[in-house]
Amino acid sequence: MKVTTCSIAVGMIVGIGFAGAAQAAPAKIGAIGDSISAGMDTNDDCGTLISCASQIGEDRGFSWTTGYSMGDSLRNRLGFSATVERQKNGARWDDAVGQAQGILSAGGAHTVTIELGGNDVCRDLNATLPTKAEIAGLINQTFSTLINASASTRPARIIIAETPDVVHLRDTMKNQKNFAFETCQDLWDLNTDALEVNTCDWGFFDFICDFFDLVIEDYVEPLIDVMLAAFDVDFPCGYVLESGSNATKRTLARALNNDINDAIAAAVNQWQGVNGVEIMFADNVYEYQFTVGDVSQLDCFHPSRQGQRNLARTIFAGANLGTGGAVQDSAAPVMLASPPSSAWWVGSGTYRDIHFDFNTNEESSIEVWSYNCDYGQWFFEGTTNESPEAHEFRMTGFNYNLYWQTFVRPTDRNANTGVWYSTGCI
Repeated sequence: MKVTTCSIAVGMIVGIGFAGAAQAAPAKIGAIGDSISAGMDTNDDCGTLISCASQIGEDRGFSWTTGYSMGDSLRNRLGFSATVERQKNGARWDDAVGQAQGILSAGGAHTVTIELGGNDVCRDLNATLPTKAEIAGLINQTFSTLINASASTRPARIIIAETPDVVHLRDTMKNQKNFAFETCQDLWDLNTDALEVNTCDWGFFDFICDFFDLVIEDYVEPLIDVMLAAFDVDFPCGYVLESGSNATKRTLARALNNDINDAIAAAVNQWQGVNGVEIMFADNVYEYQFTVGDVSQLDCFHPSRQGQRNLARTIFAGANLGTGGAVQDSAAPVMLASPPSSAWWVGSGTYRDIHFDFNTNEESSIEVWSYNCDYGQWFFEGTTNESPEAHEFRMTGFNYNLYWQTFVRPTDRNANTGVWYSTGCI
């Protein structure tokens, strides 16, 4: 539902600071929200079990709303130097009033952002979903808490976003790789029979990492415990994401997703302008077709840093705060340097090895093939299970009396595929 909001005051606020009679609350930006606003698992620039496990958790500097490290965050684009952060992992709409009260108790904020609803849709597998009327009541209570607060703490502006399309998330990510599991679906199901881990990458001592890769399956429980502790809830969204769910449940979840967004739109119309508070509704978030690169490889669920950036741009544009929409990655990855053929080969004697490392210009996985030049035979060697910019592969057992050729091709997280790189027959 499209809602037209008044944006006359925006140019004054952005252009000349926070002056004007409507400004009473401190020049801060406050946030009501869930793990998306908290930057959960946003920093997914990693390629091994050890490096990725160490990055599970909040990355608030890259939050779309209050992030200080991301130029596209609303905090930075609207010129706020101070924040009142009440967003919390696992929050639902029934937490919103408490978060609003927390912002007011801290002295208030000129602008308050609200992004909730994902965890109302993402219930446990056998839970009962809330009704539209229940969610609408909570939305109105939240608006009432903020808008009817004292003039010294009441926000001048509320920016509220739609709930993203959770079922689309599942459809986009279910078959993608995870840093520890064969697919995102295996992660969501916590299927320990589908582990595919790269424990570490220690160059010359990589044989130690290979040993860890073999035994890690026996010690996967600590990893799962770390992930669940970081979420502060059970692994989220079984109602939609788990294999044990079904089409009926996902249809009900999508219907609730739309009901929540309709309820937000109705509340915006009801409360717009009351006590001089301007409400700006980003009604383009559900429709935004995020890609694999927008989703964190740590949990296949939360926005990556790219996703946070695109969410910030989408909300900024949708709330009529200005231009600057999401940027889609359509460029193919490239190898930063193509080495000479001799650089790929190591070892000596009758059998030789191929062992090479190189960098790509963006996070990519590498498809590796070998070709017997004498007999015209192709052999698929595999695909690297990492997705950083630094890559390494090793193949052994090539007959030195024959000519061989090796081909590698990078594919980035948005499924853009690069060109083939090869050694030539040597």
